[in-house]
Amino acid sequence: MLFRSATPGSTGSTTTAPAAPFVPTDLSPVLGAPLDGEGHWVPLDVPGGVPTMWVTSMRPLAEAGSVTATYVYFGQDRLRARLYGGTELPGGSGWQYLGRISGDDRSTVVAAFNGGFRFEHIAGGYKTEGRVVRPLVDGEATLAIDTEGRLDIGEYGRDLTDDGTWVSLRQGHRLLVDGGRSMATSRYTAAWGVDYGNETYTFRSALCEVGDGDLMFVVAGDVDAMLFGTVLVNAGCTTAMQLDINGTWPQFAYYGGLGSTDRTATLVDSRMGNAYRYLNGSTKDFVALVVADPVE
Repeated sequence: MLFRSATPGSTGSTTTAPAAPFVPTDLSPVLGAPLDGEGHWVPLDVPGGVPTMWVTSMRPLAEAGSVTATYVYFGQDRLRARLYGGTELPGGSGWQYLGRISGDDRSTVVAAFNGGFRFEHIAGGYKTEGRVVRPLVDGEATLAIDTEGRLDIGEYGRDLTDDGTWVSLRQGHRLLVDGGRSMATSRYTAAWGVDYGNETYTFRSALCEVGDGDLMFVVAGDVDAMLFGTVLVNAGCTTAMQLDINGTWPQFAYYGGLGSTDRTATLVDSRMGNAYRYLNGSTKDFVALVVADPVE
């Protein structure tokens, strides 16, 4: 079952720490007779003996019992983020971080997750490694990574600007959650996503802030933008940016074998595909999370 697949496997880096200084508050199931583990956070990794990521799954909508969501909660004290370009999007040459996790990141990466929409589906821009691939647009949801590898999301021109703080700026559609409220009815349309098999109810991913700099990656399906906004708000998201949607493009993988370049990959949700995509080669951009202070 999906809830079981979200539980860490024997990857070599997912042992439980004897004591954790912080664990997220469990999510409250909305349907009667909760399934085993539903809404309960499980630690994914313990670099340096301190958990940095937790995962859970649940059925988040009382009005749609067939919908399942998976959530990955992570703090940033022990992690730094890196934007990797895909070989097709943005493509090109001369990039330091392109296609697959490599270099020092290969032995220190903890997890990776998908980037945003294809460029033809958004008005927003893309800038990283000092290069502007597409001009940044005010008002658009923006994933930003600063010079210390800290990850943030917000509205460009209001919360974030290209002021030299940011190494990477990756835009998508408008913010789906803003100020703790779903913006789906005012900023999205019911037809969002119809380019993929003419379906509005599909598998969707998002990155959201939950307070004090902590973030959460969320996937849910099959949902439209309106239902997805509700899922995010109910999980405690104060700000959320929808990332890639449709098929198996939404993906969050975590990696065993920390300290070695020979890594094992595990997906947090059985609906995702190709656990080794970001290790072996991706055509689209993604975000890698690496340990800030590698464990020797």
